[in-house]
Amino acid sequence: MLTEKILKEFPGGEIKKVKPKQDGSYDIDLMYNGVSYKIKTDSTGNIVKKEIKRED
Repeated sequence: MLTEKILKEFPGGEIKKVKPKQDGSYDIDLMYNGVSYKIKTDSTGNIVKKEIKRED
């Protein structure tokens, strides 16, 4: 269900990592159109923050 919500927002994206947090939210690393994203969701899987992940 969580991955379906994310991939609906980023069709064709590839989820690289899902990290559950103690409060029920998730941190997700996603590759979409050659760009790496860091996504944060609430406990129901709704996206609350998304940012381009910078490679240092």
